[in-house]
Amino acid sequence: MSDICLFLEGTFPYVTGGVSSCVYQLIKNSPQFDFSIFYIGGGNEKYNDYKYPIPDNVKHIEEFLLFDYEVVPDVKLRSIGREIDMNLLEKLYTCTKDRRSDIFRRVFFDIVKPFDLNWDPLVILKSKEVWDMLEKLYHSYFTSGKGPSFIDFFYTWRFTHYPILRVLSANFPQAKVYHSLSTGYAGLAAAAASLQYKKPYILTEHGIYSHEREIEIYNANWIYEENLDFQAKKQLSIFKEWWIHLFHFMGEFAYDQANCITTLYRGNAERQVKYGAKEEKIEIIANGINVEHFSKLHRKRNSKFTLSMVGRVVPIKDVKTFIKAISVVLGEHSELEVLIIGPTEEDPEYYQQCVALVKFYQLEKVVTFTGKVDVSEYYPITDLCVLSSISEGQPMVILEAFACGIPVVATDVGSCRTLLFGEGEEDQALGGAGLIVPFGKAGPLGEAILKLIKDKELFEKCSDVARRRVETFYREKDNIQKYENLYQRYLEGVS
Repeated sequence: MSDICLFLEGTFPYVTGGVSSCVYQLIKNSPQFDFSIFYIGGGNEKYNDYKYPIPDNVKHIEEFLLFDYEVVPDVKLRSIGREIDMNLLEKLYTCTKDRRSDIFRRVFFDIVKPFDLNWDPLVILKSKEVWDMLEKLYHSYFTSGKGPSFIDFFYTWRFTHYPILRVLSANFPQAKVYHSLSTGYAGLAAAAASLQYKKPYILTEHGIYSHEREIEIYNANWIYEENLDFQAKKQLSIFKEWWIHLFHFMGEFAYDQANCITTLYRGNAERQVKYGAKEEKIEIIANGINVEHFSKLHRKRNSKFTLSMVGRVVPIKDVKTFIKAISVVLGEHSELEVLIIGPTEEDPEYYQQCVALVKFYQLEKVVTFTGKVDVSEYYPITDLCVLSSISEGQPMVILEAFACGIPVVATDVGSCRTLLFGEGEEDQALGGAGLIVPFGKAGPLGEAILKLIKDKELFEKCSDVARRRVETFYREKDNIQKYENLYQRYLEGVS
């Protein structure tokens, strides 16, 4: 049994990024605790390549895939030797909209846990009994004939509920304390493990998971929409609403089960309360970095002004708007080098679209995609960092840039504004460390970049404020100490 079991979805140790870096920092700098990791991935991909070295105090890593299943023949539930409360299973559809956490707990204990751990939830979902249940449910909700077809309704129910039942049926590692780094499926799993073993549960959110999934769902083309006329496009489809309700409900279930909820800044805490968290459970623990490491990097000035965007090449980072903004900057400042620093393999289609956009604006001699690299090698040649994201938590890249004395232009999402201009009187008194712009607008982004290129006095002032802010408020050792204190608080109460 480990001291802490971390529940991680699409992050450490297989995927790089801000959350992954924070997890690595936490484990590496807390050798007094033994950790296990329950990693949740998506499909049937194989995880062989760790993106980080694994510290010695990680005793176990378990990979769990949400959609790793084989075809199961249609069966009748009585053939598996036990009865299912179909009325309770039916309420899985309504409880996500009605926010009934008690129903979720009953499904977990009365339907899922009595099965052998090797069972596949498709045994339930492909049964004749479930078909009959959903046919009845469909006709009760769509009496006017204006709803989706029954087949679309049936397969959406199966596709949305399979990963939920699969997570609930997992064989969770035993630990003294459970800690998830998001809500969603990781939060669901950690909450279920906490329920099953009656151990404390800590929930940490960097970005607000349900909000980020909502953004993705609004723009998703993988969710079926039956009506494609102009009027239908003005409203969310039934299925998109379904997915949004589901993710918000999983978030609220995790909030409800958690003993403590940590987040990065006050704005996040306010959003968590809006989404159902109890304010008295929430603690603010800001990110921190190894300031000394980054501040010692020696500057290597280029002949051209160098812009760097550090992050994964994925839609939520809105790399396309950044590329469009470069064309605005080049209209007034031709001596420019642009680096897009980060992995490109997570969303190959989006990466190719970004490459095509670079060609469209004839920026091939200006823009370089580096792929995954050691960012410490690129900060010394960077003059200005840019974030064009449409959603963020508290970006580590901003803190790293600050430690190097690099000003930042960022979109007004997550905690970017408070990082650039401070949170609290003492912090705000330092001044600004860059400029904030609306997300999704290439013109204002390009103009802000130009302002810092042209105004040398403003640039140097922002550089000085950046260093002082991170040195004063965002040190790694302070962040780690707060989590260690939190762990110790709950470990002391575990028998």
